[in-house]
Amino acid sequence: MFASEISGELKETIEAVTPRFEENLKRAFQNEGLRRENLAEKKDRLHPLDDVLFSVGDNIIELKDLKLTKTPDYRISSLSADFAMLTLHVTINLGDLKIEGDYEANNKTLQYFLPIVHTGKVRITFENVTATGRIGMFIKEDSFVVEHYDLVYTPRDVAVLVLYKEENSDVRVENEIARQKVEDTIALTFWPELKDTVTRLLHRQLQTVIVEESVNDLFGESDVELRNHAHQLILKANRLVDSLLCTAKSKIVSGSVRMVEAPELNVIFKGRHPSQEQGLLEARGGYVQDLSTLSRCNNVSFYEDEKDVIIYGSLHLREFKYGYENYKGRQANASVGGSIRGMIYRNKIFVKLSLSKSQEHCVTQLEAVQFRSVNDIEVLVSGLGSLSWLAKNIKTWMIGNLRNEVLLILENKIRNAFDYAIQITDCAALLID
Repeated sequence: MFASEISGELKETIEAVTPRFEENLKRAFQNEGLRRENLAEKKDRLHPLDDVLFSVGDNIIELKDLKLTKTPDYRISSLSADFAMLTLHVTINLGDLKIEGDYEANNKTLQYFLPIVHTGKVRITFENVTATGRIGMFIKEDSFVVEHYDLVYTPRDVAVLVLYKEENSDVRVENEIARQKVEDTIALTFWPELKDTVTRLLHRQLQTVIVEESVNDLFGESDVELRNHAHQLILKANRLVDSLLCTAKSKIVSGSVRMVEAPELNVIFKGRHPSQEQGLLEARGGYVQDLSTLSRCNNVSFYEDEKDVIIYGSLHLREFKYGYENYKGRQANASVGGSIRGMIYRNKIFVKLSLSKSQEHCVTQLEAVQFRSVNDIEVLVSGLGSLSWLAKNIKTWMIGNLRNEVLLILENKIRNAFDYAIQITDCAALLID
C-alpha cells in the first residue's frame, strides 16, 4: 500500500455512510438534470464548437458554425463512492449527441485549373454515448467538490450526413456514412473539444448537487481523520507530479524545444460578398512557445487499488503563444503579407500516470497527455490592408489549425519529456512517506 492506512473506526463509518450518500447523490443528480432542462431557454441548449480546418492530401476542408444541438440528458447507470480514495466510479449514459454545421471543401491543386468549391450542411450523430471511469473528489470546507474527470466516452456508432444542392438545381442531395469508431470519421477533428464540452456540462450538474452534502454531518467524529487522510493523498500525488514536471521541463530546455515548429497554414477562401472570386492565404514560419512554462494547475488526484496506483490531474502552459512569422494572401487584384501573432490565455492539459504493483519495481507509465481545453484566444494580424475583413476568418483558421494539428505536436513533445523524466526517476520512492 502506498496510501496511508485508515483506522478501523473510519472504515466502519465509510461503510455505514456510503450507501446513503450514493443513493442521495444519484437522485439529486437526476433531479438537477430535470430542473435544468425545464428552466433552459432554447438558445441555452445550443453549445457552439470552434470551426475546424484540416487537410486530406491536397484537399482543404472547413467545418463551420458547429454546435451541439442539445444539452445531453445524463443518466447514471452506475455510481459508487470510494471515500478512502476520494473517488467516484461512474458509468453515465448521454444518449445521442448531435452536431450540426456547414462544410466547405476545396482542392488546392485543382484551384489552378478549375476554381470550384463544394459547400453544404453537415450533421454528425454520436449514437448512444456512454462515459465510464473515475472522478476525483476533494474536501473544501464542509463539502466535497469534484475536480478531475478520468472518463472514456464511447459512442455505439457515428453517423456523418452531408446535405447539399446540385448546381443549377433545387434538388437536395443527402449522403451518409456510418462507422463504429470516431477515429474513422471526420468527427475526430472536433471530438476532443466535444468531450471537453460535455464534461464541463456534466461537471456543472454534478458539482451543484455534491456540495450540498455536509462532510461533518456524514462522518461525525471521523471527519478529522478523513481530512488528514485526504491531505496525505494530495501530498503524495503532488510530490510525484512536481518531481516529474521539474525533470521534464529541464529536458525541454536542454533539448531546445521551448519553441516548437508549427505546420504551414494554407487556406482557400471566397471573396467578400457580393464577390465570389476565390483567394488564397499561405502562412509559413509557424511556431508555438513556451513549453518551459508547463505548470501544475491545482492538486492532482491519487487512486490506488490492488493492482495499480493511478495519479491524474491538470497542467497548463502559463505562456502559450502561437503564430506565423510571415504570410501571403491574394484575392482578385489584392496581394498582402505580414505576420500573425496569437496568444492562448486559458488552457488545460490532462495528465495521467500509472504505477503497476504487480511487478517488483512498480513500473511507471504515462497513460495520457491530452489538451482538454484551449480558450480565450487572441489573434493579431499585420499587413492585411485592403483585405482587413479577413482578420476574423484568419482567427478562425488559426484556431482550427491549432486544434487539429498543433495540439497533437505539443502533446507528443510533452509526452516525450515526461517519458524521459519517468525513466530517470524512482517514482515509487516518491510515494512512500
